[in-house]
Amino acid sequence: AAFSLKLMTTLWTIDSMENGKEQPLDRVRTISDKVEAGSIIRMDTSDGTAQSLELIIQTIKNKGYQLGTISELTDEMRLHYHSY
Repeated sequence: AAFSLKLMTTLWTIDSMENGKEQPLDRVRTISDKVEAGSIIRMDTSDGTAQSLELIIQTIKNKGYQLGTISELTDEMRLHYHSY
C-alpha cells in the first residue's frame, strides 16, 4: 500500500521505550548503549521523552554522531557519495 502511494516504509533500530520504563535516564541509557552509525531511533510524545531529549541529543553528539532526518539518511546522493 505504501508503494502505491509513493511512500517509503521505515523501521527503527532503537526503541527508546523498549525496556518499558518511562524515566528519562532509562531512555538516555537505552539509546546510549545501542546507538551506532545509521541508527533510527523511535521516540514517543510523552513527558519522559521531552524531559530526556536534550540529554539524548548531547549523548549522541558526544559519541561523534550527527543527527539527521530519515530523508537525509536515505538520500541517494549521500549513499553514492559514501560508497567506495
